[in-house]
Amino acid sequence: MKKYLFLLVLFSLISLEMQAQVKVFEGYVEFKSEFVGEGEEENLNMDMKYFIKGNRFRAELPSAEGTNILLSDGDKSYMLLPEIKKYLDLSGLETQANAEDNTIEDITKAKTGEMKDILGYKCEKYIFKESDNISEVWITKELGTFMFAATPMEKSIINNSIFKDGFFPLEIVIKEINGKETGKVYVTKIEKQQVNDSMFNIPADYTKMDMPSMDFNMNGEE
Repeated sequence: MKKYLFLLVLFSLISLEMQAQVKVFEGYVEFKSEFVGEGEEENLNMDMKYFIKGNRFRAELPSAEGTNILLSDGDKSYMLLPEIKKYLDLSGLETQANAEDNTIEDITKAKTGEMKDILGYKCEKYIFKESDNISEVWITKELGTFMFAATPMEKSIINNSIFKDGFFPLEIVIKEINGKETGKVYVTKIEKQQVNDSMFNIPADYTKMDMPSMDFNMNGEE
């Protein structure tokens, strides 16, 4: 399950590169994720809260130890660990991801033309195929750019001109190549509202900790 948490964090960071190019949504979005357990692991179901203002981003991600918080201002990103009052500097994770070997089809082939309404927003279905999985993503352009994905789609997708007017996934279904569904992420609430600047600050009493390997728990233990 650590793999899925890493992907949620990583592709939240990638989204920020496009926010200055289109209108930016300010407010609160709530997502639910449902992932099938790997091996002996139990299924993972989580509710995740996101706050956006300008190029700033706050994601509240539940964990076994409590709630972890991802902050980003478009240039730097941090993971806060409230239970131990520490934070991680996530700079460099995106570069690490770009080095991964993930084969993705031409973005134009992903566009299906199939449309549906989700919570009052017009969405189009895209199908992204990689070497080991398939992601069905319902995207709206009505909320600007807010990337939330739980599948390894690379920056080439986000930066494609097809999404110059906005890229805001409201539903993502992840499948193995054989068609077996392994995970789903979908929006349950969207509220346009003012967000206080303090939501994006690292608390003064938090201390920085070194970045461990990706196989760690949220107490910072290997």
